[in-house]
Amino acid sequence: MRPLCSLLMVAFLFYFLACSEENTAGVTEEENSVTAFEVETPDSYDLWSFTDSRQVVGDENLGYWFTYGDSVENKGARVVFSGTENAELSADDMAAVIDSCGGLCGTVKFEKSSKPVSAGIGFTLGKGKSTLDASAWNGLCVTYKSELAMNMKFRSGTEDGTEDEPYVEFPKVKQFSTHCAKWEDFKQAHVKGASEPAVKKLGAILFEFRSEEKQDGSFNIKGVGSYTDIVRQQENPPSSSSMKKSSSSSEKKSSSSSVEETPPSSSSVGKGETTYPASAAENLWLGSSYMYRVETKLFDESSTGGYWYSIEDTVDSESSRIVWPMPKGDAYDTKSLGPIIDYCGGVCGSLNFESEGFAGVGFSIVNRDDNGGSMKTGDITSWDGLCVRYLSSLNVDVVMNSAAFEDPSTLLQSPKVTLPSNDSLTTRCVEWDEFETGDASHVASLLFVFQGVAGTEGEFKIVGLGSLKNN
Repeated sequence: MRPLCSLLMVAFLFYFLACSEENTAGVTEEENSVTAFEVETPDSYDLWSFTDSRQVVGDENLGYWFTYGDSVENKGARVVFSGTENAELSADDMAAVIDSCGGLCGTVKFEKSSKPVSAGIGFTLGKGKSTLDASAWNGLCVTYKSELAMNMKFRSGTEDGTEDEPYVEFPKVKQFSTHCAKWEDFKQAHVKGASEPAVKKLGAILFEFRSEEKQDGSFNIKGVGSYTDIVRQQENPPSSSSMKKSSSSSEKKSSSSSVEETPPSSSSVGKGETTYPASAAENLWLGSSYMYRVETKLFDESSTGGYWYSIEDTVDSESSRIVWPMPKGDAYDTKSLGPIIDYCGGVCGSLNFESEGFAGVGFSIVNRDDNGGSMKTGDITSWDGLCVRYLSSLNVDVVMNSAAFEDPSTLLQSPKVTLPSNDSLTTRCVEWDEFETGDASHVASLLFVFQGVAGTEGEFKIVGLGSLKNN
């Protein structure tokens, strides 16, 4: 990481502060508003991700994040970052912010104003007045969550501040999701016509929040990618009709509605070997949305129901059969798989069997105490079955446990269905009646178990779960 280029920062901040009074484009311009569309969250980003710290694109002197507001005294609108007291992000500050929340996060603070004021963050693409031709990107995609709607805007290096900056409205979202906009969908509030020529001389990308009311709102950005690269990673790329005009910032498309998918035929339902579209495994849990618990609908908020945990037939941590990509645990639970989900966009790990046995992950339907016992059973017959999106170098036993305690010595005697290994993300579904002697009306937990003999190695990743009834 290199320190912030102070001259570049000062120049950009001066420019923003100088022209912010005249800029009226934003989420309040409903007449010309266009809302970004949602896609599946990608595995990587070609422009920036929270693992890259400060730099975005360009050479070692370019592509750094900055912040701006509508008031020199920071009274009208301002951004306060988590993990640091500084408004300008040095390399160390940026690392502190990312460490605090796994992304570029902060809070936008607004005071009451007679007209909308703005504050936000952005990153540069050129040095001084130089620009970058971003035509080949075809647009931009962002993985984020935000309590406020935001405008993603772009600015060319030749603009003098008298023209509106092209923008697309990104909706407020409670959980991490990925939204995209193509260049031709960026509009200008007071100028008719396409904004595409401007992308040939791109100077900066901005994420702007606007309000005239006194309020605060948090945001967290985890990744920014070109439309070309992100769509290349989609199993079901969005069609050209995905982008639609919206007169309300509250309108939001679901991830499944933004892609064209053919539902499985009735003759294929319940066959574990049959593959399904990715959207079949997301109505209960979606790892890329940074969900930490499966929405079984049978637990209350004070219980531990639905949270992911690991299980092994050994209590010796030195011979643990699962090697995690990063340490488990958070401020509330030292065994939490939350950090794993953040890192992997799901639950993932490596398997290493020094002796014959099993290991796996799972979740309780209603509750599970700290010692892994005293579970209650719940009725999940209404799901009709379970859809799983996963990859694994070993077969996966989906175990239906109805006992109050997950006894390692008898656990594999519980009803189970085996899903085959595969080296790429695949969605498969099973009906409840495929679990011989299984009773879906009394289920304490659902587990995903891997078995191996001494010397067996492998890896796995589970990214989504869905009820079969909704597919």
